[in-house]
Amino acid sequence: MDQRSRRALRQYPGPPGETNDPTSRLNSERRRLRAKSRNPSHSPQAESRNNKQPQEHLAVGLRILQLNAEGLSAAKRSLIEVLASQHSIDVICLQETHIGTEEAGRYTIDGFDLLCYTPHTKHGRATYVCTNIAEANHLTTTNFSEIISIGGFHIVNVYKSPSAKWDQQVLPTLPHPAIYVGDFNSHHPDWGYPATDNDGEALSDWASRNDLALIHDPKQRGTFHSARWNKDYCPDLCWVSSVNGTPYPTQILILDDFPHSQHRPSLIHIGLHLPIINSPRKMRWNFRKANWMKYSEALDRSIVTIPLITVDEAYNRFCGAIYKAAHTAIPRGYQPLYVPCLDGEGAALLQAYETSGDPEIADHLIESLTTARRKKWEETVAELNFTHSSRKCWSLIRRLGAAQKPPTQSRPSVTPNQVSTHLLTIAKAGQDKLIRRAIMSELKIQRKQLREESNPEPFEVAELEKVLQGLKCGKAAGYDNISPEFMKHLGPRALTWLTHFYTRIIHTNSIPKKWRTAKVIAVPKPGSVLAPTLFNLYTNDLPHTKSRKFIYADDICLATQAPDFESLEQVLTEDIEKVVQYCKTWRLKPSQAKTVSSVFHLQNAKAAKELNILLSGLKLKHAPNPTYLGVTLDRTLSFKEHLKGTAAKVKSRNNLLCKLAGSKWGAAAPTLHTSALALAYSAAEYCAPVWSRSPHTHHVDTQLNTTMRIITGTIRSTPLPWLPVLSNITPPHIRRVALTERMLQKVRDSPHLPIHANIFKPPTARLPSR
Repeated sequence: MDQRSRRALRQYPGPPGETNDPTSRLNSERRRLRAKSRNPSHSPQAESRNNKQPQEHLAVGLRILQLNAEGLSAAKRSLIEVLASQHSIDVICLQETHIGTEEAGRYTIDGFDLLCYTPHTKHGRATYVCTNIAEANHLTTTNFSEIISIGGFHIVNVYKSPSAKWDQQVLPTLPHPAIYVGDFNSHHPDWGYPATDNDGEALSDWASRNDLALIHDPKQRGTFHSARWNKDYCPDLCWVSSVNGTPYPTQILILDDFPHSQHRPSLIHIGLHLPIINSPRKMRWNFRKANWMKYSEALDRSIVTIPLITVDEAYNRFCGAIYKAAHTAIPRGYQPLYVPCLDGEGAALLQAYETSGDPEIADHLIESLTTARRKKWEETVAELNFTHSSRKCWSLIRRLGAAQKPPTQSRPSVTPNQVSTHLLTIAKAGQDKLIRRAIMSELKIQRKQLREESNPEPFEVAELEKVLQGLKCGKAAGYDNISPEFMKHLGPRALTWLTHFYTRIIHTNSIPKKWRTAKVIAVPKPGSVLAPTLFNLYTNDLPHTKSRKFIYADDICLATQAPDFESLEQVLTEDIEKVVQYCKTWRLKPSQAKTVSSVFHLQNAKAAKELNILLSGLKLKHAPNPTYLGVTLDRTLSFKEHLKGTAAKVKSRNNLLCKLAGSKWGAAAPTLHTSALALAYSAAEYCAPVWSRSPHTHHVDTQLNTTMRIITGTIRSTPLPWLPVLSNITPPHIRRVALTERMLQKVRDSPHLPIHANIFKPPTARLPSR
């Protein structure tokens, strides 16, 4: 190790062979980054701000740039200089400088002083500090690290070559606050590797013994992109010290690829970090602070003054009465600058900190934000329910998991012309004249009977209340600007007036013009809940088939049994032809691309056998592992592929929990317990009664064990039987048995369901091996 005077470092000239060649790829990258730093409006962050609401951050603390440079040349030093200037870096920690003792001049980076370095022609480390930082000292150097202190922070620049092994101590233990950054070259599932090696186990145990927290976001890209295997890994890590189980506030961001290095730079911020959102100047109702009793009373006083006028005028007067009552009882406005979870106490602390800069005030501010964020998160997670309303659940998962890697669109965009062309094609489909005549004749008869019948019965208040109870809040308002919250809090007089209004619409066959105004956006999106119901009513008279029909929404499955493949093909081909003729009669078109065939058997010699089934003269595509209602089937019905996919899904949810556990406001055990049940266990137990007796459930159980370790914070040496006890969660296999019993009881109580006969009167078992 060599340590030189900080002010004398800039006197070393560069080696003769290092010049700024304008034709090199590195220097072109340098000019590109400098252009971006001069014109921030062309940066990716600025582009996202142009498309979305702008978001800034109030950041106070140290900013560290960590990079395995794989050789520190003049061009790379220039790029590091641009990155440091662009991100306001205070400390630079480099690994694999590949600089020997006699080449000390190759360390120079403008705007930074070299505090300490370890020369090596194949490895090497270097630590830089910004020139305007005076309180920076080099403490010591070990085989794998260099330790410096800046303003009370202990920063450790770590590099261990892949061939080296950790010693017994691993790394020095430092007082709080301490930050360990660098290239650790250790494998462990906690930071994304599929398996654990000895170095990873030693590093994890060392961190657990010294109460260090890993700052790792599994949803970000890896810190190392292997050019050989074309995969991302995470050998570059960041560990921070903790107090009473709470890690020091730290955020990490993996930057874009760095030229001539397989490693990516890591931007690490230590200290206070508050997001500041610039809200759009659009007036909004604050339903959280609404006085709904006052709103209902004001609306009831105005509703009785609406005279008996036309339907359009009456509805306009009704909307006006709602607006007037809302303005008197519901706050309305916008916040130009908004800091999430910053209450009155936090705002006062923030103002005091901006004035004085006292670090103790910053600690109190962080504690206040932590309490508010934990309370908000617990309220959000407690309200999650995938069964009744999955919109909030998936929205939360997308915000947690896809912030760094937005999902790419899996299908091409649909233009309005394509939508209209499809509608015209369906409208011009061929018709059978005899069937059309019969339909028109039946329609005339129904119209005649309708005119002879009396007017329908009027609506009742109880019916309207029942409908409004099922109305979901948070939905967008229509062109009349009536939000669902307004309708759910109507008073008794308003409900009575509205039932009379609906009855009048039915009797007079007149609809307000505002109801007939809509904005249609031609984008791929799921249909309404009413669409499957209408489809089932429309196809209620499907023809009789030899095979059994299983229908869910617009998905129809034909299933049959036979002793040989030829009989299966004959029965299914005939039944499909019947369904095709039925669809043609009623102007429906089966999807050739989405229709597949599958066969389930135990004959390993015919594992690759494909059924020859025709649809409109074309052979159906064979699917060895079809997915039906979210369950992936396989040839032997062992559910192996489905459980592997479920385990991967639970692993992704565990990554979200790891991210939550690494934050100060989400690290409490009750918060993680509620989050795990809502995120991980909901995915792990989907259709559990179907596959609960599969021999491959260990794939899911392994991930659920990881979930319980995240909740409890236990180390890997903790025996598995203790995990359910410490996390206060029933073991996975017992939960699956309970779910199966619950499903069977539901079927027992509903003998009219077709599944009742399948479960309690099963066919004769013909597969002794299953």
